[in-house]
Amino acid sequence: MSDVLTRICAHKREHVTQCKIEHPLADVEAAAHIASPPRHFLPPILPTPSPMSAMA
Repeated sequence: MSDVLTRICAHKREHVTQCKIEHPLADVEAAAHIASPPRHFLPPILPTPSPMSAMA
């Protein structure tokens, strides 16, 4: 089992290294500054009162 985990970790290290080369931190930070603000998570998943509930 540890051999499988070792291979997964090695692959992930290579992947992260490649991503850092393709997307330097300065580029990521610049993109974050010009990105739109994050959207709220809860309102879309919370139930909204229906017009019919006001009649009950």
